[in-house]
Amino acid sequence: METVSRKYNILLEILWLSAIFLIPLFFWPYVSLTFELPKVVLFKAITWLMIIVYCLKSAHEQKIEIPVFVGADGTKNRAEKFLIFVIIGYFCVYLFATIFSVSPLLSLYGSYYRMQGLLMFFHYFAFALIIFLNLRTTDQILRLVKVFVISAFIASAIGILQKFVPAMTSFWQINSFLGRIFGTMGHPNYLADLIIMALSFSVGFLFLKKNRIFYALISIIMFLALIWTLGRASLLGFLTSMMIFFIPILWIKGRRRAALSFIAVPLIFAGIIVFVNIYKTNPIIKNIPVVSRFILAGENLRSIETRLIMWPAVLRQISNRPILGYGPDTFVNTYQKYADSRQLAVEDFSNIADKAHNIILDTAVSSGLMGVIFYLSILAALAICCVKFLKSGAGMEKKIPALCIISSVFALFISNQFGFPTTTHSFIFWALIAIFLILISGGRAVKEIHFYKYNYVRFGITAAVALITIFMIFNFSVRPIFADYFYRKAIEFSQIEDAAAVDMSLQYFNDAVTWNTQQNYYNFIYSNYLIGLADFGGGADSAVLELARDIIEKGARISNKYDGFYYFTLGKIESRLGNAEKAYVNFEAASEFMPVYPYIYIEWGNAYYNDGKFAEAVLKYQHYLDISPKYYEWKADLENRSKEDQNKYRVFYKLNPSFNDVFILLGRAEYKAGNKDKALEYLKYADENLDKISTLSVIYGETGEKEKAIEILKNGLKLFPGNELLENNLKALKKH
Repeated sequence: METVSRKYNILLEILWLSAIFLIPLFFWPYVSLTFELPKVVLFKAITWLMIIVYCLKSAHEQKIEIPVFVGADGTKNRAEKFLIFVIIGYFCVYLFATIFSVSPLLSLYGSYYRMQGLLMFFHYFAFALIIFLNLRTTDQILRLVKVFVISAFIASAIGILQKFVPAMTSFWQINSFLGRIFGTMGHPNYLADLIIMALSFSVGFLFLKKNRIFYALISIIMFLALIWTLGRASLLGFLTSMMIFFIPILWIKGRRRAALSFIAVPLIFAGIIVFVNIYKTNPIIKNIPVVSRFILAGENLRSIETRLIMWPAVLRQISNRPILGYGPDTFVNTYQKYADSRQLAVEDFSNIADKAHNIILDTAVSSGLMGVIFYLSILAALAICCVKFLKSGAGMEKKIPALCIISSVFALFISNQFGFPTTTHSFIFWALIAIFLILISGGRAVKEIHFYKYNYVRFGITAAVALITIFMIFNFSVRPIFADYFYRKAIEFSQIEDAAAVDMSLQYFNDAVTWNTQQNYYNFIYSNYLIGLADFGGGADSAVLELARDIIEKGARISNKYDGFYYFTLGKIESRLGNAEKAYVNFEAASEFMPVYPYIYIEWGNAYYNDGKFAEAVLKYQHYLDISPKYYEWKADLENRSKEDQNKYRVFYKLNPSFNDVFILLGRAEYKAGNKDKALEYLKYADENLDKISTLSVIYGETGEKEKAIEILKNGLKLFPGNELLENNLKALKKH
């Protein structure tokens, strides 16, 4: 019997070590979400395998062993009990936040990009719980964290290779990373957060007797990778973690002055930032990437500006549902109602924020103030328990790993004041808490499972869990990965302009929405692709548009119609079907959910224009301008403006290259409304393209200024020689 139990224990350890090692490194380039989705599906699959193995083990042994928290004198340790209480309370808050969510299914499954719904949190909890119930020895603990350090080291090494072998990054669009490395994590900030969590252990293990040179080399390489990620928040998290680690260690060793000197680290860090910004024009400072990253200007300032604009809006959002929030992973649909139009000055118009980039605000949105209270209570309880443990008589072989865990957890927490954790960070976070509880526990209590004495009960429970495991792995690991593969293929074929490619794209889109019904992102993209096909064919293909309506309606069950994009898409469909009044209603609903999403007002204005309501169209196009930054007014004197203004102008038009098209729409609508002068005034801001030239020639030609119209067309032919449209318009004018 002991041999069988030992095999189960070995298998469980292999599974959790596999998760710790593989998930940070795993990616699959044949799906759309190359990095995050493969990690998610692998983590879920391994967790369910751990669940079935643990059920088999407990059925075989007819008992479970639970770490207990009792002091040397037999008294219960209240701090440790409180820590367990707040962890369970946090899970319960997430459960109730999902039940009362504005979009319960979205909160259950999670959004397409983040996948951080209640189900994911269940997997975190289950993974950590199995470690808590089965990991027993200090050797096992050290083995687990060593595997984590090695995994993070490999991810870091791959990142460093990306710095010197550009071909390694040629498969991905990484222009926005500005030369920053991302390893196997998909984004520089994600890699940086993984590194700072692992560095806490590699540095901490230098205080153990074995393999010091090995851990010193690993620490140096990972620190270099951290530098090359240029992650400012992560660097702050790393410095904080080193303070948390070194102050107690040095204090314990009697070097109290050295310990207290670490308090100066934040002041030194702040001083460096001030110095760098005072001498930001110095060539040495400008040419050292990790130093110049702290210059608060240009691209460096843009990410900070975005957060400073977002956070007050998020606070307004939280104030409307303060207790349990809006539900897990609903930020992408709920934030837009409160978004500030100033964000349009620093972001792509099509960019939709799905995180607040602050862990406390994100927690408040997803689970309210209750979630924040329990989350912060977990961190506070961890700190208190760690202080108690350091004061206890435990050996350094246990105190150092415990301190490493606390510094790792708080490194992530500090970094996430300006970011958010991914699946990789989160499951490691909860696993580390489970390990910490084991370290500070005072032994294990055996609980007999009496009903397992009956064979039919053991068989029934085991069979049920096995079936659930197969179901969960197939539905939440296999199906999503296949669906995302189909989605990627659909996007690839959608960019090829021939009938066969269109058919293939439609088939792949259909496969994507069929294979993964747990999110509505594919439905939105598929529906809008169909709208695009209808536009390409003249905009009146009712069969295609009805299919688009059916697709978007099926996806609406996930968001519970608490989604501006649902109404926006319906508005576009109704507009093209000629149902103007229905289109107006849907655009109105979309604008209530997303009042500063500019493209609503373009489509809304187009609907009015096509319905002959030109004055109303002007108002919608004008609203598009009202919520947008007025950089277009800078064009005439751009050369005389400051470099900062020139950079803002350049970045804005790089992010939104078609922004000036609105002036053509305004010009046409104003002209149709009988306001020729206003039309011409707007058209001055439009780019010199075929639409502008054609519109101007029509306005002048129809208002008796034939020579002016001919001149415009001739000048247009100089820009676009041989253009058939301009030549035909010119011939028509000359005939009359």
